[in-house]
Amino acid sequence: MSYIPLSRADLASATPYVVDADHTTTGTEILKCVDDAVVVLNLSPKDRETVLVHLSTSNTIQIVGDIHIYNSYYYNIAEYNIAEYGGITLTLNTKDTTVHLMYVRAFGEWIAI
Repeated sequence: MSYIPLSRADLASATPYVVDADHTTTGTEILKCVDDAVVVLNLSPKDRETVLVHLSTSNTIQIVGDIHIYNSYYYNIAEYNIAEYGGITLTLNTKDTTVHLMYVRAFGEWIAI
């Protein structure tokens, strides 16, 4: 029996990238960040599109998008800023940190879970 992915949140079909420069997501992706970079979340994501961001060094990664944090643990490992016009940046600089983001169309935002 072959495996059939159930949704865009299924990571079996995620595209992996090693990020060493600024990057804009285009779908469900797994990112391993190895250098300072800005990760811009897809501006027109599909429902339940998922992005995993792993910072494997002590560099700084800024994740930009309409993000809402549902896991309060992220407040201890990331800086969370809301820009003047509503843009939200999640900044990571702790080695071996992983953030799981999923876009939920009904909420109209990326959630950090």
